Amino acid sequence: MQTVKTSSLMMLVCGAATAWGATAAFVPLGPTTVPAGTDVSFDVVLTVGTIPDFDAADVVIGSADVAGLVFTYSPEWTGGMLNVTPPLAGLGVYPHDVFAGGNNPVPVGAGLRIGTVTVGTTGLLDGAYAVQINGVSDGGVSALSRGDLRDLIVGSATITVACPGGPCDDDDVCTANRCVGSCQYPPVAFGDVNDDGGVDIFDILCVLDGFSGVFSVCTLAQLDLAPCPGGDEIIDIFDILGVLDGFAGNPGCCGP
Repeated sequence: MQTVKTSSLMMLVCGAATAWGATAAFVPLGPTTVPAGTDVSFDVVLTVGTIPDFDAADVVIGSADVAGLVFTYSPEWTGGMLNVTPPLAGLGVYPHDVFAGGNNPVPVGAGLRIGTVTVGTTGLLDGAYAVQINGVSDGGVSALSRGDLRDLIVGSATITVACPGGPCDDDDVCTANRCVGSCQYPPVAFGDVNDDGGVDIFDILCVLDGFSGVFSVCTLAQLDLAPCPGGDEIIDIFDILGVLDGFAGNPGCCGP
């Protein structure tokens, strides 16, 4: 079962009276389910609730879970701000954070793209990682303000780090390779190279594909039945005979 790990993406601004309703949409610029080591990028787009523009905004993008955080301003932001602070990393507000800021009224209208946040996933275990802006539970600090008005901001996105195939492959033809939050290896019948619960014509076709150098359905490790156990990292006639043995009911080296 996957564990959802939570990061914080906060906007800190000064203001007095409190209003509610601003949202931050995280627009993915690519897939959000990736193997560890692949960056994920989002455009961050603001929509206000009660104020159409703001006097100042200080943005701290922070995370407790992912070390690789990079922020890049969009032209919509830099073109409208009087003063813009270049993104600064390592403020210590969070274990990993980036600061961006500016001041001058900027009309938000239907939505204002602040910029792009890129999240690195190197070293992360498989699972779901939340990136969020939550002005409510963060004590009202995630906000835009103009004078005495404030709009607290809420928004979230989820990055899923997929269990990579390589580390989950135990090179055992008597087991299947599963990833459900962690690597699992349930037993399979000898010859069931495509792991569909039985040995049939599709397993024979799979090993014939492997013999031809095609591994689009079954991997070399799944097909490398002979010698058993262990294999020899070559798909040859003995692997074909192994699947045929399994098709005929011979348990091979996977027998009791």
